[in-house]
Amino acid sequence: MILKIKKSYLWFIILKILIVPIFDFIWKNIINIHGRLLNFLWFYKKKNFFYNLNQAKPIYKLENIQELKNLASKILNACDNNFLKKVEEEIKTPTYGHINESNNGENKYFAQLFDRLDEDTKNEIIKFASSDLMISTASNYLKVFPILSKVALTYHIPRNYEKQRGAMMFHKDEFGYKSMDIFIAINDIDSETGPFKTVTTKFDSLGPFARIYDEDKSMIRGNRGKIKNEVINKKKINEISIEGKSGTAILIDSFKCYHSGGHCKSKPRILLRILYGTIDNLSLPPIDIINKTTGSFLNTDMNYKEDKFKRFFFSKRSFFFTNKKLSKFLYQFMRIFCFKF
Repeated sequence: MILKIKKSYLWFIILKILIVPIFDFIWKNIINIHGRLLNFLWFYKKKNFFYNLNQAKPIYKLENIQELKNLASKILNACDNNFLKKVEEEIKTPTYGHINESNNGENKYFAQLFDRLDEDTKNEIIKFASSDLMISTASNYLKVFPILSKVALTYHIPRNYEKQRGAMMFHKDEFGYKSMDIFIAINDIDSETGPFKTVTTKFDSLGPFARIYDEDKSMIRGNRGKIKNEVINKKKINEISIEGKSGTAILIDSFKCYHSGGHCKSKPRILLRILYGTIDNLSLPPIDIINKTTGSFLNTDMNYKEDKFKRFFFSKRSFFFTNKKLSKFLYQFMRIFCFKF
């Protein structure tokens, strides 16, 4: 009975005109009040941003942007053949301790690169992530001032292509109500290179309050809750792929939009992801963890401690959300009330 109600168009309308607007108001003006005030102060003076990402369609492809091409070139130079060969050998060495079973044992297909980079390249990434241009792009979409939540540079290789699994399958990131990510192709990416893809659906305006009913219900960690291609093809309106030259990128709200990637057919790929979040996001790491990523860069920034915006961006944590219990409650609230389509 409850499932039938949650699949009804009437429930969609109730969510759209009542529940989601109320939740959105509370999320912006109570939960994230500090970030909301900083957002107003930030835009007191006119700021430039990549694109005016909007709530109805929070996806946009960026091509031929010089800043992105320059960053991708620097990262690619740091990831030479010997560097990538060692990483590929590690990927192909079976391990069985990963929580994510879809990237385990003989099915391992990707590894993290950021921590292996030289300090100069790491600092270039953090410099870009914390630039006024990127902060303004995220802040303009979120409507609250962002916090740096994640920096991930991943290397994916072709492996067991017939076993589409984990993040290769379409999914929403189950970390909270709202985010903004930028995914950047570091090497040239085509259909053989496991391109990052995202789709639009009829109900994207509800964000995490809408979910596709026909999810993978297996108990395999990494696969559960994912959507198979044949299902997403019936639900999607449009599909956007990151395929293109090095430096091509996609801006996306990964909490709101279904996306997939890493299903490499014959060639490997390197992808940079920067996630901009808020205090309530489950993806927000403890401050000591993020300091390992940003510490070297901040040691060179003499103005960091005097800048209220940068302090918030790099270091803001909330006492109420430290143990993640309240964040989990908010996400479970969205799961319970979500529209099924």
